Amino acid sequence: MAGHRRVPHLARGVSATEAAMILFITRKYPPSVGGMEKLSYEMTRAVSAIVPARVIAWRGPRWGWPLFAAMAFVRGLWACMTGPVRFIHVSDPVLAPLGLALARLTGRRWGLTAHGLDILYPRRIYQAVVLPCVRRADVVVAISQAAREACLAKGVAPARCRVIPIGVHAPEDPPDRYLARERLRLALALELRDRPVLLIVGRLVPRKGVAWFVRQVLPLLAQVQPDVICLVVGDGPERHAVRRIVREGKMHERVVLLGRVSDTILADLYAAATLFLMPNVPVPGDMEGFGIVALEAASRGLPVVASRLEGIPDAVVDGENGVLVPPLDAQAWVSAIHRLLSDGAARADLAARAREFTRHRYRWDRLAQEYIRAFGLESDEGQAQWDEAYLHVRRGEGRRLRRLRAFGFPLGARILDYGCGDGINTRLLARLGYRRVVSMDYSLRLLRAGRPPCPVAADGTRMPFADGAFDAVLVDGVLHHLDAQAALAEIARVLRPGGMLGVVEPAGSWVRRALDGFTFSPLGLLWSETRHRRVSLAEEWATYQAWLRAERRLPDWARAAGLEVRSVRRTALNVVLVAVRPGPAAQEGAR
Repeated sequence: MAGHRRVPHLARGVSATEAAMILFITRKYPPSVGGMEKLSYEMTRAVSAIVPARVIAWRGPRWGWPLFAAMAFVRGLWACMTGPVRFIHVSDPVLAPLGLALARLTGRRWGLTAHGLDILYPRRIYQAVVLPCVRRADVVVAISQAAREACLAKGVAPARCRVIPIGVHAPEDPPDRYLARERLRLALALELRDRPVLLIVGRLVPRKGVAWFVRQVLPLLAQVQPDVICLVVGDGPERHAVRRIVREGKMHERVVLLGRVSDTILADLYAAATLFLMPNVPVPGDMEGFGIVALEAASRGLPVVASRLEGIPDAVVDGENGVLVPPLDAQAWVSAIHRLLSDGAARADLAARAREFTRHRYRWDRLAQEYIRAFGLESDEGQAQWDEAYLHVRRGEGRRLRRLRAFGFPLGARILDYGCGDGINTRLLARLGYRRVVSMDYSLRLLRAGRPPCPVAADGTRMPFADGAFDAVLVDGVLHHLDAQAALAEIARVLRPGGMLGVVEPAGSWVRRALDGFTFSPLGLLWSETRHRRVSLAEEWATYQAWLRAERRLPDWARAAGLEVRSVRRTALNVVLVAVRPGPAAQEGAR
């Protein structure tokens, strides 16, 4: 039954392993270091704070990930077979065959994150094996518009591909430049004093444009900014080429190659710098998917000057958190940097706007909601999937008729069918001669599907009825979706004195738990009935499990709501309670 929206309750007070709605599988995860590792960690952490999730991650060396893929397949299959997983997410296209295999075997929806270069990788076997799997994903999340265009060019359906940028955690307080420069003097023997400092952070590969910048831009910039110094953080195959350019140009006092540094030193470098640079250049077969380092700089109040190239404009918005410059245009780069270094007021204004803009637009809690929507786990869509499964589950009319007769509601009584779903109990009550039944449910879809005679769409804990409006209330399989105590208090409010309440809810018996275990077992996939029941349970798993642990407190909750419990009966699958609201005895028939 559908007395209230289910999905928002799934994240309340339940561990991720107990009710994992999302299964994350990633081969890039801390303690390994890198942009994909950071994205996997931050994204899974942010989403898990909203929706229960389970993470299967490889934390070892990169050469071991093929072994991890086999292990992840077994663990992922078990998680889907034994728990309420609704969506499988793999961290990148390399794991797309794994995601597709799990989805096909378990009937789950699945998706992946595309970073750009992982779509363009030119190896024939990669293009022949991996990309066909990517095209069959239900959802492809691209980290930038450029990455999305790369996906579309490889045949991913536009409707399945959406852009969600990478988020960033901004420090609460603006860093102190003087203290940061003093710490760098002590730690790295860097004498920065009052010099304008340009900072570049990233792997030293051709697309980063560091060699081009040092050779083409820095000599021209030095003519108008003679004190400028450029600090380069990172390592890679172009390190020797950059070092050679520095040596040949006699720029040892102007360019400092720092290699890899600790997070503490990097934070001080961001604080000490005057401008942050991303001088990327176009390289065939390679691309910059986003530009997370630019966000890290901007979130600290450091203005960014970056190439208007590939995925960088998704991270750097011209005039908001930085300045975009045409790639390979040395004069334009000199002009943009010189203008900001020469105008302290303009630079301070851009720094303040960059910090606020980045902190708001790229907050992880905000982006996590976008991921949840992309995965189809937003409340309205989740409600729709539950409703569809509910309509396909057989509901035992004979058993229900026997229960309704046993409740013994007075003929002619005004009855509320609370959380009626499509109105199956309303129809059965009509067979028994009850004509004054109001059918209330949260789901308009179910009310429209069943078309009960007197439908009302409402929240089960805030009903639009007057106090004492009903002679009887029927609650069949609804309280375990809700805050049961709040629902019972509201039900007591709308019952007249002497009015009767009949409740049927799942019992926490071993028989019930065995049935649930079968539903999520591999054998459960063989029957359409258990497949639909699996979907409905997955939608409500957290509140359902909490109910099974606490259902023996149902009589106490009814008494706390001001009701007088007349009887409690347990069967192998259900608990049946009859209570009345204290007051004059109910009269035969309507008042």
